[in-house]
Amino acid sequence: MTLPIFRASSLSRLLACPASGALPQIRGDGDGKGEAAATGIAGHKFLERLALKDSVGQALLHVDPEHHDMCRRIDLSGIDFGGEIYVEKSYHYRVDIGLIFGEWPVSMPEFSITGTADLVQHRGGELLVTDWKFGRPEYVEPVEDNTQLMFYALCAHLDWKDKEFPAPSKITIRLGFIDQEMGGITFRERVLHPEDLLAFQEALRKALEARMVASSAATPSVTEGPWCHFCHARVACPAKVSLIRQFSQGLMVRPPGDLTAERIGEAWVKAQTLKAAIAEFEAQVEFWVRTQGVVPLPDGKTLALVKRRGNEVLDPDIAAGCVGEELGDTAARSVVKRSVAKQAILDVVKAAGFPNKISEKIIGAVRKAGGVTRHKDSEFMKEVKR
Repeated sequence: MTLPIFRASSLSRLLACPASGALPQIRGDGDGKGEAAATGIAGHKFLERLALKDSVGQALLHVDPEHHDMCRRIDLSGIDFGGEIYVEKSYHYRVDIGLIFGEWPVSMPEFSITGTADLVQHRGGELLVTDWKFGRPEYVEPVEDNTQLMFYALCAHLDWKDKEFPAPSKITIRLGFIDQEMGGITFRERVLHPEDLLAFQEALRKALEARMVASSAATPSVTEGPWCHFCHARVACPAKVSLIRQFSQGLMVRPPGDLTAERIGEAWVKAQTLKAAIAEFEAQVEFWVRTQGVVPLPDGKTLALVKRRGNEVLDPDIAAGCVGEELGDTAARSVVKRSVAKQAILDVVKAAGFPNKISEKIIGAVRKAGGVTRHKDSEFMKEVKR
């Protein structure tokens, strides 16, 4: 059985559960899409062009206009693009022979890993590998355990040796977290030692060998954990299919080639029942935690209620006044953006004792005057009558 080349972005899952790389990988149409993904792509492209010595204006030409404001807010004073730079540096690694150069595809993809590093710098004797992140830090693998960055560092180090440079005096990997609203950058770094890379090489070899063993097993032995959430093999995972069977007899998850409209329809109805049951169970668990305290979990963690601070909301009048003191009235006016919700019009009409048709008349007048815009259309699934 020939397995596909594995991606560096999923290495943490491969190391934790090698069998997940041997199961069918089914990716949804939404993978890599959506507003968050578009923002990340735009930010990466902007920083890539700056690393290539474009001016801010030139870099913005490569970014969709809707992301220009976010890019302009990035605090570039904290970024050093010095040294010999490689941006969007692609690496292809095979465990038996190391780094591979030249055309893809390569032989023996089942022992291969591919990935693209955001930024690699040779600064004097230092090797620095950076990965930009535009999402929330709590959803990113910590730099101390970040296997994706470890892979890039390993490849960059092998590439360094191939160029016959003197051994680097320091190898640093870092995550650069960018606050999309304020533009600040927070770096989290780890300094690597040669033995760290050797140990990582050995871990990769063992994981890919275990993946090959799992590929020949009738029922691969999987390891469950947090990595399951983003696993593209979930629909074929023995543990997950077994769990679904326990909740809903007869609900089977199949690879796309084995699906029919009738099977999908049957599974959809059962899935809605399953979701309702899970939602009710989660509500019961939350009530327990609120009234009884934390719940121990099998993986050593506990289930507990935690507080999340709400986002700050600035008072428009006070904020405009503070901006005006520093930057003048023109800048103050530009930061205050007014908005009117249709519900607010309905509320004020109702409070004044008028019928709803007055609200419709007002909103109609706003439309006629060109005072209405519409957000970008989106699609969602819904049960409709035939």
